[in-house]
Amino acid sequence: MSKVNNRYFIFLVFAISIVAGIFAFSIAAQQVSLPQRVSKLRVEINTIQTSASNFDDRLRTLREWGDDLASRGRFTPQVMPVMFFRALTAGLNQESSRTISSWTQILGFIEDNYGKTGEFKRTDKNQLIAGEFTTLTLEYTVGAIEAKPGGIFRIGQHFMSDGARIQNSNPEGHSFVTFKASRQDVELENTTSNWYSAYGGFRAPEPMPAVRIKTGTLTRGDKITITLGDTTGGSKGFSVQTRDGDNYRFPLEFDPAGNGVFVPVGVVSNVIIGSGPALINAIVPSVAGSGESFSLRLRVEDKYFNPAAFNGGSFTVKLDNKIAGQIKIPAGEVSGRLDGIRIPKEGAYKFQVVDDSGEISCQSNPILIENNPGQRIYWGELHGHSGWEEGTGSVQRYYWFARDVAFLDFASLTGHDAMMIRPAWEDIRRETAKVNQPGRFVAYMGYEWTVGIDNGGHHNVFFKNDKGNYVTAWDAPRLPQLYEKLKAIDAVDNVLVIPHAHQTGNWTYNDAEIERLVEIYSMHGSFEYFGQKFLQRGYRLGLIGASDNHTGHPGYSPAQTSTRGGLAAVYSPTLDRDGIWKGMRDRATYATSGKRMVVKLSVDDKTPGQSTGVGKMPVIRARVLGTAAIDHIDVIHNGQVEYRSDYLSPVDNKPAGIQVMFTSPTETPGTK
Repeated sequence: MSKVNNRYFIFLVFAISIVAGIFAFSIAAQQVSLPQRVSKLRVEINTIQTSASNFDDRLRTLREWGDDLASRGRFTPQVMPVMFFRALTAGLNQESSRTISSWTQILGFIEDNYGKTGEFKRTDKNQLIAGEFTTLTLEYTVGAIEAKPGGIFRIGQHFMSDGARIQNSNPEGHSFVTFKASRQDVELENTTSNWYSAYGGFRAPEPMPAVRIKTGTLTRGDKITITLGDTTGGSKGFSVQTRDGDNYRFPLEFDPAGNGVFVPVGVVSNVIIGSGPALINAIVPSVAGSGESFSLRLRVEDKYFNPAAFNGGSFTVKLDNKIAGQIKIPAGEVSGRLDGIRIPKEGAYKFQVVDDSGEISCQSNPILIENNPGQRIYWGELHGHSGWEEGTGSVQRYYWFARDVAFLDFASLTGHDAMMIRPAWEDIRRETAKVNQPGRFVAYMGYEWTVGIDNGGHHNVFFKNDKGNYVTAWDAPRLPQLYEKLKAIDAVDNVLVIPHAHQTGNWTYNDAEIERLVEIYSMHGSFEYFGQKFLQRGYRLGLIGASDNHTGHPGYSPAQTSTRGGLAAVYSPTLDRDGIWKGMRDRATYATSGKRMVVKLSVDDKTPGQSTGVGKMPVIRARVLGTAAIDHIDVIHNGQVEYRSDYLSPVDNKPAGIQVMFTSPTETPGTK
């Protein structure tokens, strides 16, 4: 037996004792009920400082308390889970200690004053039309909590709005805000309040319109009227963002003591609608069998690419200049379809659609007709957000847009785990299960594991069924832990992990069992290099595109405040969870920047996702159908372009890939 140094032995025993003590403390904390832990926190927060011995327990108590309040129907601030997670990742310091102290006060106020904070509602009937101006009148009625001198009210607006920010400093400017008290003896003083939230500044606090009670007291039944887009001083009104959607919120918060600790007192949710029709967009399947029945789907869009406010009309569908049918869309609807289309002959086709006036027309994406196609190409969105986090819009509308506006085949809503509360998970799980309909639309449960680049970067996690078990950044703060815990609690073939380049996923890590794809395109830009980094390390991964859309427009995200969103194409024989899932796990995918190009590819006799030998020169066969003229096709090997086929550059003695058409205002092309 080897001799052990006494000092080392004593230190080892001491270290084991500390670990055992922490473990025992954690187990003990779990055995104490949440109400007991909350009561203890509220009693001790002002007498016992936050320290290394109680930091973790206090933070987790706050997190569970906030979840519990939300589950009981209490309105909790959107930023709440973010603040707790920021404190967790920062560790014990002055700021995280202040977070624990202030949020103990905030949650305590919410707990003690349910039903006492009054009523906040909208009283005008004006429509919010995307890209236009309007005026909103909001009214706060004081409840049991009086508003005394020094108290401050502030109102928020979502940071992703591309309309003018609400402001109370320039009466002639867009989105000017005014506050007015119903009592004559109450004097209000304009001010601003720095707000860190999706409804203020998302990256850092930003000043939002606020009002301080200078003199007098507002008691039960008194009112404050808040006018967004007050035009009396020359303002054009409230500037509505250019994206439509539901659940567009204006939250109101109150700081009773004027000490910077704001509590929520209400929120007004609104619906933004599109403007009049300006565009149409036709979508057909990318692959169909000869003589097989399929449908063309048509959506009517406003000038900002939203579903238009449409009074109804008819559209003529043509194929090879022959009428294939008519689509009638009734007033109030945004889309229609032509069913029962059949094309007997193999080949590539595009449809033309025109409205009754002849002024609005479009061309569909290409469709490839094959005899007995084994694999179809299905289109989906695997990266998007809702109003449960820092995005906007409801879960229900997110899936409605994906299926009935973007005409996707599959989708998932990937909420940030660090920003979600328990009711959010339940809402997403419920709606995902509801909209999943084999043969029509496939939906998967998912979320975005949200950590900094140093700890692995952002990764989207998906489950094949609705019973997937979440592993959040609270439980797995580093990437290897995420892989390990996902596989420990769920079957390997039920989990899929996809890194992306915004908040870059770490390409030095890859778990081949569950990380099978990588996202290389989104609203943040094109990141082909990101996929190449994985491939250069020998990892076998398929590629997809997505949007990371935060405004309730999955699968069709125009380039308004960012790059246009991308799409994921998956090869599968069937449109159901089994088929799409197998295609993704088999890496049988490709990425586009939002257009539905048809790509049929093989290397020797292998198709995308399969492996082939490298002992001989491979034979690459590709058929590509673009939504516009194809400029060139590259074959890339080990990050280098090995071969390029150029289709638009003029070549001696060959026809140029250019078409020239001459038109005049008095003649219609093709009539003579």
